[in-house]
Amino acid sequence: MRRQVVILAILITANLVAQGTSPSQAPVAEPGAAPGAAPAAEPADPAEPADATAANIKKPSQSDMLVGTRVPRSLDWSPPSSHERWRVWRLGIAASPGSYIRAAVSSGRNHLSNNPRDYGQGWGAFGQRYGNSFLTFSLQDTASQGLAAAAGYEMRYIQCKCTRVLSRIGHAMLFNFVTYNHEGKKVFNWPSIAGGYAMGMLSTTYTPNQKWSAQGLQSGNSAIYFGFASSLLQEFAPSKLFSRRKNNKSLTAPPVTAPPVTAPRVTAPTAPAPPEPAKIR
Repeated sequence: MRRQVVILAILITANLVAQGTSPSQAPVAEPGAAPGAAPAAEPADPAEPADATAANIKKPSQSDMLVGTRVPRSLDWSPPSSHERWRVWRLGIAASPGSYIRAAVSSGRNHLSNNPRDYGQGWGAFGQRYGNSFLTFSLQDTASQGLAAAAGYEMRYIQCKCTRVLSRIGHAMLFNFVTYNHEGKKVFNWPSIAGGYAMGMLSTTYTPNQKWSAQGLQSGNSAIYFGFASSLLQEFAPSKLFSRRKNNKSLTAPPVTAPPVTAPRVTAPTAPAPPEPAKIR
C-alpha cells in the first residue's frame, strides 16, 4: 500500500507542476476575420453566466459531475487555464460520482471472475478489488492529464456542434483518440493513450500475480472502453438532470372566494296622503 501512495503522490506533484507551466494562447479567430478581431461566438447557454468562456467554465452542468467535464457546444473553444485544469482533475477523481461508479463496475466484474485469485471472495475481497480499481483509474487520469498539461493539449470532452445523431456518435468515438492542441488543431491524443497503458502496466506491481504484458495491457484497454462510454454520455446527456420543486403555496391552496356583495335595498319614498275634502254643512 505504501508503494501505491508514493506513486500517486509523485504523479499528483508532476501534474500540478505541468498545469502551472502549460502553454497559454488567445482564442482562435475565425478564418477570414480581420487581424485582432475577436472570434464570433454563439449565444451562450442560459445555464452559463454571461461572461463564461471555455478557458474557465464557471458553472458546470449537473451532468458534468456524473459523466465528466465537457465544453458545451454553445461555447467557442479556447484552451483551458491552469485553474480549469486543476478543477477538472480534482472533480474528475475525488468529487465525481462517475469515478466511483467506474471503479465499482470494474471491481464487480473482476470479483465475479475471481480476478486476481489471491483476493478470494467475500466483502473484504471486493473491497480490495474496489480499492485497486479506483487507484488504477486515478493514476491513469492523473498521468494522462499531467501529460496533456505539459504538452498543452485539451483534456476535456468537446461537444460536437453538429445536430445529426450519427455525426454526434462518430464525434464521440473519434474524441477518444484525438484532441485539440494549444493552437486549436486536432492532434492525436497520445497523453491519454500513454497515460492509460503506462499506469495499467504499473498497476501490476501492486496487484498479486499480474503480468504487465497481459493484465497491464488489459487495464489500458479498460481505460479506452470506459472512455467510449464516457464520451457518449458527455455528448448526449442533458445539462440538467433534476430540478427542484418550487414551493409555491398559491398552486396548492384552495382558491379564496370573496363574499357576495349585496346592494343596499332602496325603498321608494311614500307620497303623502291627499288631504280629506272639507265637509259641507
